[in-house]
Amino acid sequence: MRVKKVLIEWNMDEKLPFIPESFDHVVSSYAIYYAEDVCAILEEIKRVLKPAGKVLLIGPTDRNAEELYAFNENMFGFKRDGKVTIRTNRLEKEFYPAMVKAFSRAISEKIDSKLIFPNKDEFLKYYRATLLFEESVKKAGYEPSYTELSSINFPALEISKEIIVIRGEKSEVLEV
Repeated sequence: MRVKKVLIEWNMDEKLPFIPESFDHVVSSYAIYYAEDVCAILEEIKRVLKPAGKVLLIGPTDRNAEELYAFNENMFGFKRDGKVTIRTNRLEKEFYPAMVKAFSRAISEKIDSKLIFPNKDEFLKYYRATLLFEESVKKAGYEPSYTELSSINFPALEISKEIIVIRGEKSEVLEV
């Protein structure tokens, strides 16, 4: 039986603690766009991938969760800020062009889907677990009660979840 290697967590602005060509695959789901230096992290991923190794980056697009931002604005009065727009555009605008340069093959695909909640309680549980809610609470200096949150008008119990998936492949030829 072949055991797969898995990296659970790491600081994306530091070197990976692995020898070169250790992995067949590297996957980052909703995380890599927080890295400071796009080229440096991609080179580090490339370093730890075996020849013909694959990388998969997954994250939000600028259109992701628009309904959640509208709900948040109704609760806190905060419009979606520029920091969020930059963060949600990084995979498409920064990582994909860098992947095209760094890897022998790179493909980008947007996937449009929805997150549908069975009821208001489940929506509120999700909302309260988001970075959006956490940042808004910090900015406002208070955490609204469940009653306050429940009183906000709900447009629907679904949220658009447009994501971008970027696939890259390292050359099969040993790189020097």
